[in-house]
This record gives sequence, C-alpha cells and structure tokens, in this order.
Amino acid sequence: ERINQIAASGTSFVANGLLPSSYKSFYQEPDETYPFDPEKAKEILDEAGYVPGDDGIREKDGDRLSFNLYTRTRSESPYNAQAAKLVAEMAREVGIEFKVQEVSVDKLTELTVRHVDGKPAPDFDSFIWAWTGDAYDPSLLLGLMTTDEIGGSSDAFYSNPEYDELFKEQAGEFDVEKRKETIHRMVNIIQEDLPYIVLTEDPNLQAYRTDRIANVKPVCPAEEGDIFCEQAGYAPLLELAPGSESSSSEDEGGSSGVLIAIIVAVLVLAVGFLLVRSRRSSGESLEEDADEEPLEEDEPDEK
Repeated sequence: ERINQIAASGTSFVANGLLPSSYKSFYQEPDETYPFDPEKAKEILDEAGYVPGDDGIREKDGDRLSFNLYTRTRSESPYNAQAAKLVAEMAREVGIEFKVQEVSVDKLTELTVRHVDGKPAPDFDSFIWAWTGDAYDPSLLLGLMTTDEIGGSSDAFYSNPEYDELFKEQAGEFDVEKRKETIHRMVNIIQEDLPYIVLTEDPNLQAYRTDRIANVKPVCPAEEGDIFCEQAGYAPLLELAPGSESSSSEDEGGSSGVLIAIIVAVLVLAVGFLLVRSRRSSGESLEEDADEEPLEEDEPDEK
C-alpha cells in the first residue's frame, strides 16, 4: 500500500498473486497473500540464524543479505524507480540490503536474458519490471511461469512439472468454473514457490475529450469499461467520429471527416512485478521475508 500511495499516487491496487483481479471470471485470491508484517519477517530471519551486523544488515556464516535491485531509469519509469527505493527502505528495516541501480530498458533486458555459450545466464539478484496480459484470458501471464518459456519470455527461470501440467490442463478446459479451479491451484503454487512477488496492479489511465470525439462506446466490459481492450482489438475505434465542437475548417487543420487526435479512455490492469534471484545459501529466508516487502526469489531452476 505504501508503494501504491507514494510511487503510484494512489492509482494502483495492491496485488495478490500472479493474476490481476481484472480477470473477473478466473481471479480468486490466493490462499496465501503475505500481509505486510515486518515483525514476522524479523522473526523468520532470526529463526533462520541471520543476525544483524554492525551496520544492521543481517548475515550468517559470512553470507550477507545484500542484493542488487535493478529497475528502469526514472525517465523511463518514475513509478518503478520510486517503488525500488521504497522496497529498499522497507527491507532495510528488517535487516536486508537492496542496492538500487537504475538502468535503461536495453540494459535491463540484457541483464535478464543474457546468454553465455548458448545457455541462459542472467546477471541480477533482483529487479522490478511489469507484464501486461491479455485483456480477457489469463493464459499469457500464466504461461510466463512454464518451463517451456525458459529461453523465451521467462525471466525468472522457474520450472515446476506440476505447474506445467496444470497449465496444459487449464488451456484445454472449456468449463469456466473447472478452469478457474485449476488456475487457482496454479496461482497457489506460484505463491508458495515465489518466482515472482507481485507488488501492484497498475492501471493504464487514458482519457478523451467528449467535445472532440463522439460515438464512444465502452466495450471492455460493455457499457462500463474501456473504449478498447489493449492487445485484444481495435474495432471500437472504427466507430469514433468528430464531436460536436470539433473544427471543420481548413484553417484549424481539420476537416469534417477527419479526427485530428484520438486519446481513448482505457483502464487496463497491468501487473507490477518484483523479481529476486536469491543466492542459494539465503534463498529460503529471503523468500519468506519477501512477504512483508515486495521481494521475490529466483533460483536458476525457478522460472
């Protein structure tokens, strides 16, 4: 919620699980939602044997809980940059250090999909980025966690045979309720293994001028939703027309049959992710601690 209020100015929604709540037919809150609880995080770290050093950062047998945290630059994503700073501040309160590094999109892509000798060799401890799924069907987001996506869209390198089988099962299920049940099992697996910890659901907010654009019909969902669904079609745009106050004079650069500009109202929920590749010796404690801070763990076999 702090990330939502400060980084997103209150325009996002606190996320629970891999899927955003916009999937009305398939969304179900995961069994484990990891409420923000710094004291619980400290308790878990204490039990794991990680004690604060002189500077407050916890360590065990020389293994220091200090990680890099990559994010897009402030100019490319002020939200991600601010969110990373907040994550680092809150994590430090429980004895975990995240060294925030702002890099270009190209550099972040390079770090997450790097190959050495033809094999994936990502070079990061953690990063914050985002995915936008299909407006209607959750398979795109669910597919990110499958073994087949390693070397493709996967940036957590997560692999779980049970999850893979459930993904195939839900893809061939036409009964909505049965498919929802299967998807719920998949999301619960992700919540336990934590290749991603989802921070927020982030609306893509756009607007249009009613005096300039007419025939606007919300279609996603009908009557109360967006003018068009991102990544799902542009057909509703074909019915738009100049509004009552649109200029038709050549002097103003317009004509009766031409729209000068169209800025359409859309509220499409994307998903903000924080992904962390834990070091082998401290993976479990980081994974457990991540519940109170948007933190996440990614071991080489995870995605």
